[in-house]
Amino acid sequence: MSAANVRRHKLRSGLTTLGIILGIGAVIGTFTMGTSFEQGFIEAFNGIFNPDGMLLQPGEVRASASQNGFFTTPIPIFTDRDVNETAKAAGVAAAFSMDLLQTDPSDGLRVGNRSVPNPLVWATDPGAIGPTGYRPVPTGRSIEAPGEAVIDHPLALDIAALRNGSRVEDALGERLLFKTASGRTFEATVVGILKESPQGSLSNFVFVHREPWMVKVRPPPSGGEPVPVHEALVVMAEPGRGADAIKPGVLDYLNTRSDAREYLERDAPTLGFVTLTQADITSFIQQQIGQFGGFIGSIGFISLLVGSIGIANTMLVSVTERTREIGVMKATGAKRKDVLQLFLVEASLLCTVGALLGVLLGYLLGYALTQYGFFANENLPLVFRWEWVPLAVGAGVLTGLLSGLYPAWRAASANPVEALRYE
Repeated sequence: MSAANVRRHKLRSGLTTLGIILGIGAVIGTFTMGTSFEQGFIEAFNGIFNPDGMLLQPGEVRASASQNGFFTTPIPIFTDRDVNETAKAAGVAAAFSMDLLQTDPSDGLRVGNRSVPNPLVWATDPGAIGPTGYRPVPTGRSIEAPGEAVIDHPLALDIAALRNGSRVEDALGERLLFKTASGRTFEATVVGILKESPQGSLSNFVFVHREPWMVKVRPPPSGGEPVPVHEALVVMAEPGRGADAIKPGVLDYLNTRSDAREYLERDAPTLGFVTLTQADITSFIQQQIGQFGGFIGSIGFISLLVGSIGIANTMLVSVTERTREIGVMKATGAKRKDVLQLFLVEASLLCTVGALLGVLLGYLLGYALTQYGFFANENLPLVFRWEWVPLAVGAGVLTGLLSGLYPAWRAASANPVEALRYE
């Protein structure tokens, strides 16, 4: 009887379920886009960092409505003692210092007759970058001697284009001219190229051998002769152990007994030590997408609420229209629970059908957003989680039961004599 009544009023039933269809479709569609975005970016970041590697710099991680990401400050605070003591921590295979070079703001890096704007030039030791280092080098090789450089993927493409090439390999062997802020010049040959990062998020990075660059020196906060200091540390865990396994021990030393802590308390007491690992980036991406998903989920909830109000309104109209029918049913032996069940099943049918159509709409919407939407150029995989289907159907049934409860109770409570007299 419930199914027959739904079929009898096709247009009204269709319009009634529209709110449920749009609500569930919007939630599943945007969640599909979010999970596809998450999976695509995680896959894109695989291979950019060594899972056993960790970079440490002074800074903070921000996750707010206005600022999101890893914010670091290039303050030279790590001493050679910090490098040696960090290398002794449990599970650590090696530790390297890294120095951010102060290049000329207007002409810091030149390739032929072209100046590269805002290069981030890091000087380090062999082993920090390469097969067993923090950043693998899939094209070419790692730094082995003074006068060699490893550059990022976008910069390699730019250099290749200057030589009428189209492949990153065409940048290998190119000579780079560096000019420091003090006016000194150095040359280096490109021997390796880093893996491409999503949307150029790690652009204009250049790694060179520490020699012949000058090392910065600063007097310790407690006084004494100036000592060499560095802007960053690269710490490598034992192969296969993972950076997260060594992070607690390394941070314990840096936060309690290190020279870097003394420098940081004097120079920037509000900052801490930021760790940048493969797992940190993955976790940050998942956190950001989770926040986005929560926002979309709240919109979907509002759509479901509007849809449930529409269901309740339709059921109340149906009760009024079928008052005489209810009277006949009760007069011929139908019990109160029978009438209650009739209208609850009808409301649940409307919401269940709406939920199933919403799942289909959500899948199509997710496909459109990932393949033709804002992120179409990112070649995102389409990730659809089938566990959403029973959740969507369950949400539809629950919405139908809740929205149809009062109309069903009102129908079941009708006086049969008064209902039979109703015109």
